[in-house]
Amino acid sequence: TPNSITLSGNLGTVVRWEYANDLAFTSGVTTIANTTTTLAAAQMGVFTTIRYFRAVVRNGICNQVTTNIVYVSYASTTWNGTSWSNGLPTSGKIAIFAGNYSSTGDINACAVRVISGIVTINSGHNLVVQNEVVTPFPSVVGTKLEFKNNASLVQINNSANTGNIEYERITTFMRRYDYTYWSTPVSPQTLVGVSPLTLSDKYFRYDPTIAPAGNWAFVPSFNLMDIGKGYIIRAPQTFDTVLPNQMHTANFIGIPNNGTYTTPIVVANSVFNLIGNPYPSAISADLFLSDAANVPVVDGTIYLWTHNTPITAGQYTSNDYAAYNYLGGVGTNSINAGVNNSVPLGKIPAGQSFFIKGDVSGNATFRNTMRVVGQNSQFFKTNSENPNPTTLSIQDFERHRIWLGLIGNQSSYKQTLIGYCENATLDYDRGFDSEFFPTGNEVSLYSIQNDLKFGIQGKPLPFTIDDEVPLGFNTSVDGSFIINLFNFDGLFSNQDIYLKDNYLNITHNLKQGDYTFFANIGNYEDRFVLVYQPAILGNITNTFNSNSVVLFKPNNELIINSGNVIMKEVKIYDVRGRLIYTKENINASETSINLGATNQVVMIHITSDDLQTIVKKYIN
Repeated sequence: TPNSITLSGNLGTVVRWEYANDLAFTSGVTTIANTTTTLAAAQMGVFTTIRYFRAVVRNGICNQVTTNIVYVSYASTTWNGTSWSNGLPTSGKIAIFAGNYSSTGDINACAVRVISGIVTINSGHNLVVQNEVVTPFPSVVGTKLEFKNNASLVQINNSANTGNIEYERITTFMRRYDYTYWSTPVSPQTLVGVSPLTLSDKYFRYDPTIAPAGNWAFVPSFNLMDIGKGYIIRAPQTFDTVLPNQMHTANFIGIPNNGTYTTPIVVANSVFNLIGNPYPSAISADLFLSDAANVPVVDGTIYLWTHNTPITAGQYTSNDYAAYNYLGGVGTNSINAGVNNSVPLGKIPAGQSFFIKGDVSGNATFRNTMRVVGQNSQFFKTNSENPNPTTLSIQDFERHRIWLGLIGNQSSYKQTLIGYCENATLDYDRGFDSEFFPTGNEVSLYSIQNDLKFGIQGKPLPFTIDDEVPLGFNTSVDGSFIINLFNFDGLFSNQDIYLKDNYLNITHNLKQGDYTFFANIGNYEDRFVLVYQPAILGNITNTFNSNSVVLFKPNNELIINSGNVIMKEVKIYDVRGRLIYTKENINASETSINLGATNQVVMIHITSDDLQTIVKKYIN
């Protein structure tokens, strides 16, 4: 930075000096009351990156004219389309782009100036800037700063940006009726700009004030998106209604959001609020949840939409939300190919909105200090790899975790997490316990403690082998189900994990394989328990009762499953008591019967091989 700027070669007198934030003198134009030909350093003011100066002169009665423009800045390096003039940019050096540029890796800079050319930050690369970003886009044709899918703009200081960027997000394969949960990383940004081919009545926000328990509220497509607010937008109308065979590219165009933002949290008919990451970079969920301003306002869990359950007849059949807290994440991993099977890693990517539970009405706060470099690819509704859950969370505390998965008839899936960790108690702990979020799924799996249902449950240390964790299970369909050990870490690397089925009196080692069982429609909170030691020999008996025998009809045949008990015979009576069907000498724990489409109520008498009989009513 020079000690002064001196004007030479001029005719007439200096009327005044001026400075601005950009070369075109359109931003932050300020008058300096100095009529001499020298501008001293003290008169230049205080600034952290770059400032542009010019003098206004007049000769006699002639009109005022401005001099050529000079700038004063920190050290800089300019890209001319081929090379850097002063070495690579650094956090102490301004990056000036005066030609086309395509990133080959991360860039660090004190500030960024785009003068000409198309500057592209490619997918997975990070532009880390200490201060402001200045572009002439869209006023200068052929000049812009663009970020490809999964690229990041991370800014450290709360500096004011000038000019627009273009930020790209690509969804996974979608059907026409799929929705994506969005927030905007730039402003101003219209909803229709995110998805121009979506029907105009398919843009929504979540309103917790709508009676009786909150609901979606339509938002006009040309409305601006509020910074920090979440929205859902349906896929383009041109997409196929059956096959998920197209990806949607959303282009956010506006001034990149930077600095501190707040968004309202409303506790009304619903406590849930849909908010979103306001930055063109990922943020840490841990830092957001643990921020001193957020702790008294919001609960310690975020819920992310995945929509893995197939759509039937153009309508949603259920909702799928992955969840994350300090203990870790649970996904909605489905065995269907092509769906989002990610377990949340604790990083909320750019453009992503999420549900959070409000404890009181107030404001949720986002800060630059929550932003992270990279880790911007796990966008929920985009393609992402299935991560290893042992890398979840940045919290530095002892923890030992078990992920259980439940697979239903139609490849429906639900996951739950139980962990033993520091800072957790047997009571409800913010950030370690996440209440089960019922959304009408075909199947659900959760743990139970003190009459509360948890999607994620943190339990205190030390771990004891005698501990037991009751599990809840519900299904909206009859049939066969699987509970599996999705993953585990910590002490469970050397500790067996068992599932106890109270209905069948079976204790199964999940490390040796999945557990398959049968169930009718209903809610079961007394059937399964997670335990850590096998059943004591001599106490095992075959269970034969109304709970242990399951009836279901996947096609035209009625299936009768008696668990671990062998059936001798089945007799079926109508409501008048007339015997209408008999099957003898079954000698198996499962049998099938074809009753035809009679649409009648029948009473099914099932006799075991030791001549015990139970009766179950069934509507054929």
